[in-house]
Formats: sequence, structure tokens, C-alpha cells
Amino acid sequence: MDNLENIKVDTIPLNALMNIQVSGAFYNTIQQLLVALLSEKQDQMEELVPLLKELETRAPKNLWENQVVIFTALMTAIEDAAKEQKLIVREDASKFVSNSSEASPES
Repeated sequence: MDNLENIKVDTIPLNALMNIQVSGAFYNTIQQLLVALLSEKQDQMEELVPLLKELETRAPKNLWENQVVIFTALMTAIEDAAKEQKLIVREDASKFVSNSSEASPES
């Protein structure tokens, strides 16, 4: 480790913009991760909405805030690309809410 000046690593410039392709399944996974992340603060819901607005204009202060910002930015970029490519499909919201009266697959 003393000789790091002789080691080269691949990096991406901070201002570089890349075009990537992602599937709807990948987007769905990111969405689920964000929901799980936000549910960690469910007991502080009244503070959550103002915090999310605040994070639009300031840098994250901790790992949780950084994860929320990253997932939100990634989802927004995917949604914008999907809209531009006319891939957005309107579906009934009830499809995405689990019915608590139904038995879970594990039971």
C-alpha cells in the first residue's frame, strides 16, 4: 500500500453522464428498496415528508439520507427515460397493495 502512485484504477468523472438500459424488474426492485428504506421511519411519518422536501435542496447528513437520495434520483432517471420512450403503463394502484386478508404464501 505504500506504493499507490504506481497503481492505476478505472474511475468515472463526476460530471460524466452515462446511457444505460435497465428493465422494469430492476426499477421495481429499486422501488421496493426505497419503500423499505422509508418504512424504517414509519413512526416518524409526519417528519418524513418535510425531510424528503428538504433533501431536494441540501446534501444528505447520514447514510440513510444518502440512500434515500440515491434511490430517488435513480428512480426519477428511470421514470424520465421510460416516459421519453413511451414505456409508462397506467395500472390500478390496488395491484401494488397487498391484501392483508389473503393468506401469505408461507402459511
